[in-house]
Amino acid sequence: MELEATDVENAPRKLRALNRIARFRLRERFYKDGKPQWLVSRKNKPCETSDQAENYHRIAVNRFRRLARETSDEIEASRLKSIADIIRTCRPYDRCHHPACPLCLRALQRWFVWTGPTALKIASRRLGGRIAAVCIIPDLRLTPSASLEHSRDQVARVLALFDRAFDRTSGLCLIGGIDISVNVPEKSDIESGRDVERLQLHVWALAPEDQIRTVELLLRRCFPTNRVVKDAVRIDPWDGDNRAFAYALKTSFVRRISLEPRMRSGRMGRNTRNKPLSVKRWGRVMLILEIIGARRLVMVNSEITLDHKGRPVIRPIKTRIGSLSRPEKANKRGSPT
Repeated sequence: MELEATDVENAPRKLRALNRIARFRLRERFYKDGKPQWLVSRKNKPCETSDQAENYHRIAVNRFRRLARETSDEIEASRLKSIADIIRTCRPYDRCHHPACPLCLRALQRWFVWTGPTALKIASRRLGGRIAAVCIIPDLRLTPSASLEHSRDQVARVLALFDRAFDRTSGLCLIGGIDISVNVPEKSDIESGRDVERLQLHVWALAPEDQIRTVELLLRRCFPTNRVVKDAVRIDPWDGDNRAFAYALKTSFVRRISLEPRMRSGRMGRNTRNKPLSVKRWGRVMLILEIIGARRLVMVNSEITLDHKGRPVIRPIKTRIGSLSRPEKANKRGSPT
């Protein structure tokens, strides 16, 4: 899950802390079972175990090889075969750290659930606020059937849009991840030809509630609503459940089918049903994860550092937190320091 030098040089100042992830390796404990634990889905199932991840890892290698044989695009076939060869070598104490490796994805998710709440509690305690979950959906969707090069350009546009928005939110401590959803439009849209199946990149993150409320209007201007995205910026109080952090870097993806809207909590809301992804669509999602790379971990005004035991952790950058709620100090001449 390395970052190339060009990625770091071109990244905005607040996101350059991502290059520190290339200096660390996740400890082997995160590839095993134990704490942290959380429940997933509406059925409250236990989170993925190491045995399940090992089995999924073997399936993923076979899937990548199968897709490489079946695709007619030489560039895509080469990338699929390369991914299969890389993640096949992932083993204890010699991890591949590839963005599409099921074992490393699970370890990264477990590490984020372990360190994320502490980082935000430090930031929110400094300002005396609570934590909120934030979902940001841009009006840019990826076409699943497009070529790999076209998908690369589309992903770059989405990442640049996030960069420009977060670069304007000085003083905001936000951590989370970029999620991918495979959305199938409503039956009426399919019949009218208005929409096709689409891949939607969006940010799921957590931040101190007072900070995110301060920049909410700015974010809504950067990510306006439209016919497809009804609520481009959604902010909800965090209920203290670890699944909110786990969802930011989820390891499994489904096909989300839109159904007729129905009443929820006294108001009309969207109704969806989740179905398994086809192998072909799963392969495209994995290729997009490879394109995103380490940028999938979103950190604004925070960084990866080492704690007193030498473990990599996420911590807020002290000098950049709280400038939204506290004015800058002035020197003797009256200008800001």
